Amino acid sequence: MKVLIDLWQFYLGKLQYLIQKKPVHRDFMGRSKVISGKLRQSLYNRYSDCTACGNCQSVCPMNSIDIISKPLNPDSEVRYSSSGHLVEKDLIAFYVDYSSCVLCGDCVDSCPSSSIQFSANPLEASAHLDDLKQDLIFRARKNIKLGGQLASKFD
Repeated sequence: MKVLIDLWQFYLGKLQYLIQKKPVHRDFMGRSKVISGKLRQSLYNRYSDCTACGNCQSVCPMNSIDIISKPLNPDSEVRYSSSGHLVEKDLIAFYVDYSSCVLCGDCVDSCPSSSIQFSANPLEASAHLDDLKQDLIFRARKNIKLGGQLASKFD
């Protein structure tokens, strides 16, 4: 029963976030609240500035951001990003699930190194097989954790 209550509270929290009249990110001020697919911007992460701190992932209200990183070698020297911030982990991948992202901008505002920004290029849907295949490969490696066995079938 506790599991059902926890699930209910989890989804109720997400629903309340979507319903509340939270102001949109400053980059979207003046636009209609319903952003068409052609106007949706994508998030861009400059890997050279990213410290893999995980702030963006932890503040995302929709859990749309996944960061894959590995701990730094403790014997190696201290590393800094190109923006001068201490690098906490080795960033392997930065992934945004745009099917759930509400473009609130919390990730952009929480990034201490300002590596996450809205891209100037609009996010467009793709019907190209190669794009869909790459997305499937990434999701297979990330979510299913088969060590690339499923992904190698698509290469």
